[in-house]
Amino acid sequence: MLTDLPACKSNLELPPWPCDARWIETIEHWFQPWPLGELCIATSPLGVRRISWSENGDRDEVRERLAAELTNARLVDRAPDTDVRRELDQFFEGERRRFDLPVDPRPTSSFQERVLRRLMHTRFGETVTYGDLAAAVGKPGASRAVGRVMATNPLPIVVPCHRVLPADRSLGSYTGGAKVKEFLLALEGVHPAEPLLHPDWG
Repeated sequence: MLTDLPACKSNLELPPWPCDARWIETIEHWFQPWPLGELCIATSPLGVRRISWSENGDRDEVRERLAAELTNARLVDRAPDTDVRRELDQFFEGERRRFDLPVDPRPTSSFQERVLRRLMHTRFGETVTYGDLAAAVGKPGASRAVGRVMATNPLPIVVPCHRVLPADRSLGSYTGGAKVKEFLLALEGVHPAEPLLHPDWG
């Protein structure tokens, strides 16, 4: 089923300004621990802009990836935002099922915007297939395109791409690593070896 509330507060609109290499945005970021190592949280004045990590814990690798993705940004270190850190900690401790923190993913196309917006209405502990999600945004048969949106999701965990599975309901792939996807699903009580929940997208 769809929840009336999205997974978090969001600025899920296409940027109103044209891309301009001369325009430089300041993005603040910090590293914080989580059960599988360290998360890098990057924020804009509008909200959380990126969530990323390195499977081997390499901070330089994460920074290089951020710089490559946010080409018009100046990355600045900062102390952790206490509200963002608290909400993520509560989620990993099983005390939170929905985020209240504002996010700023800035989708690059109307299709990506529709897919991410729809995904944010899945409930904690529920899963949906790529095909289901494609049909839900009016593009049946666009499973591969949905997969590309999931692979480039700027805010994994908060915008819950780990809840999207292949048609055979297996674990499937995950940009952040299969171990992370399995961990996040298990945290929500979903185990690939067991029957998976399937929301009603009607």
